[in-house]
Amino acid sequence: MSKKPLSKTLKTWFGVGDFMYSLSVSFKTYYWTYFLTTIIALPLEAVGVMNTVINVFDFIMAFCWGAIIDAMRPGKYGRYRTMILVMAPLIVISHAFQWFAPTLYTFGFSAVTAVVATCICFGIYIVFFNLAWCANVSLIGVCASTEQERSHLSGMRNAWNKVCGIVVSYIAVFLIGLFSNPVIGYAGAATLMGALTIPGYWLHFAMTKGYEPTRAELEASAQQHTAQAKKANRITFRQIITAIRSNIQILWVLLINSCTQLSLFIFSYMAVYLFEMSLGRADMYAFYLTITNFAGVVASLLANVIAKKIPIKRIVQVGLLVCTVAVFGAWYFAIASNALMFTVSMVIVQFALALATPGIITFYSNCAVYSEWKTGINCTGTIMGLTGVPVKVALTVVGILIPAVLNAAGYVASAPITDTIRRALTNAYALIPLGLFIAALLLVTFLYRLTQESVDGYAKEIAARKES
Repeated sequence: MSKKPLSKTLKTWFGVGDFMYSLSVSFKTYYWTYFLTTIIALPLEAVGVMNTVINVFDFIMAFCWGAIIDAMRPGKYGRYRTMILVMAPLIVISHAFQWFAPTLYTFGFSAVTAVVATCICFGIYIVFFNLAWCANVSLIGVCASTEQERSHLSGMRNAWNKVCGIVVSYIAVFLIGLFSNPVIGYAGAATLMGALTIPGYWLHFAMTKGYEPTRAELEASAQQHTAQAKKANRITFRQIITAIRSNIQILWVLLINSCTQLSLFIFSYMAVYLFEMSLGRADMYAFYLTITNFAGVVASLLANVIAKKIPIKRIVQVGLLVCTVAVFGAWYFAIASNALMFTVSMVIVQFALALATPGIITFYSNCAVYSEWKTGINCTGTIMGLTGVPVKVALTVVGILIPAVLNAAGYVASAPITDTIRRALTNAYALIPLGLFIAALLLVTFLYRLTQESVDGYAKEIAARKES
């Protein structure tokens, strides 16, 4: 079955669903650890244990979500579209529970009780969220036919995510302020934003109609072919493992993306601490979120334009090089307590990182095309699902890193902030990403081998096989 061209709706609005569900995700990124350590004031050790348990489970399962979806019998509306349709309401319910569970500590329950309740609720949320998230990102490979189209959809998705960051910076404080109790305020604000997941995912479901074969179409196609072709509609775990093992490029892409995602999460999770404790300019935090995310929107849209003229690999290399230089500047200005120049440096970092991100996501879809060409096994969901692995790596590391840095520097919730704490936060915020950007640049330059010409050629050959 040949793919139809990308519609104007997809070219413009693909990613608006990510914007709507990412409001709650961005809020969690910016405020979750702060909520636990400062608003609820759970013991740092308890926060560290809880984040470790949650994120390790999330990390282990990140390798499985795509394979689980690919191994399932396609739903009524297709394998991926059915998943986002069904999972959206379940995500909203479980998301609310995970935010209110830690508040048990403020109502007289022990830290252990609050941690256990949060881990259970968070674990349930992880299952629903990741199945839908994996299916959603897989739609890039399902809808697009060429590397440029995949880069375009990835760029639009990234741009909408950055718009989300801008919106969160404006509405977060307002929503929290709707509640007189700050503890309930944070949980309530997260719940209100989480409710938008349903319309967000359902919009993606609607706009991708006609791109993924429905169950009825697959069954009709299977009846016209051999028994071997009929079995191809359902993929075994053994076939999935074979396809993954045959493509070493997936490993390099995972490492590249892990470096960039860990850097991004360090910036996101630690910025609130940096502005309040190191720079002493908590009043600038909302402006910082707005301007850096706006830079990300511009860069994501620009990436779509320049990808038509410049190889995507080159765009990623330039973006990572600029990140390396600019993050060093951010470290220097943070040490000097120059909040304005620190913000300017981070605008450059976020611009360059957003310029590179669509290309890195396109690397995954290139790997999916290459694996299908090489093995005859279409495991797009599995490979695109691996885009979540670097996110889980970042969440796991940052969940351990922040309490560890604060604890090592002698942070106490009610005590004054010392120079040791300020320096520790600044070094963790900038120097770790500096090393990660250098590593990612080396991996892209010397180990990632798939080119635009070769991948587009693989895609044409796959299409020809299916038509024959």
